[in-house]
Amino acid sequence: RKGEKMRKKVIAAILATTMLVPTNAFSPFAIGEKKASIMQSVQAATTENVAYEGNCGKSAKWKFNESTGELTISGSGKMYDYSYDLEVGGGGGPWGAFNKEIKSVKIGDKITYVGDGAFVWCRNLTTVKFGKKVAQVGGKASEGPFVKCPLESIYIGESFKSDLSDLLASRITIKNIQVSSKNKYYYAKNNLLMNKKKTKLYAIGEPEKRILTIPSTVASIDANAIVPGNIDEIRVANGNKKFVVKDGKLYKKSNTEKVFAY
Repeated sequence: RKGEKMRKKVIAAILATTMLVPTNAFSPFAIGEKKASIMQSVQAATTENVAYEGNCGKSAKWKFNESTGELTISGSGKMYDYSYDLEVGGGGGPWGAFNKEIKSVKIGDKITYVGDGAFVWCRNLTTVKFGKKVAQVGGKASEGPFVKCPLESIYIGESFKSDLSDLLASRITIKNIQVSSKNKYYYAKNNLLMNKKKTKLYAIGEPEKRILTIPSTVASIDANAIVPGNIDEIRVANGNKKFVVKDGKLYKKSNTEKVFAY
């Protein structure tokens, strides 16, 4: 409202000034100059009032809380996809003015889709919580919603079914992973993200007591899964028929192929 009042005052002042100018000053060239001057003044007045909320989908809205650093997506349905440029750091959602201030993102329970490139270059974004109905996210690992975001904590809701190997690819910063017990596609325990059958490991968070234990049910590990740098030991649970640890390195039993080491 302050920005709107300021804009009106600026326009009123400039228009009042034009009434004092002689009529012979209004040549086409002079009028063009004055129009440009008015537009510049209005623009200067409005830049002081940065929007803290707006639309980000047909029925989706966003709001940024500057005091907490939380960006909330509310409303319903799909978010828009957004273009971006990794080379220059441009693009992303309409909250771009706060990219350096956004610390967490909370997606509302009625949002179903998170737009591609939405949070690109949010350099301090560490926490993301997906609502109950979020089923898909846009893009791939290199072209997704969280490009260049140092995610540390992620909560996956009950409807989520997007490809998590894309979403969490090469996320060396991930520490805390949680999944709703009602989710039919994914499961998490001890900060290990797996499919619901617990046979495939997608992502590895910060392990308890700095010891990473591969569950007995895990038969495959996604190529994008990365071992955190803050572990002291890798173990394989009794009963696992696919993996073995030798000299601190994890191998496939079938062909002695090294999977990863700490």
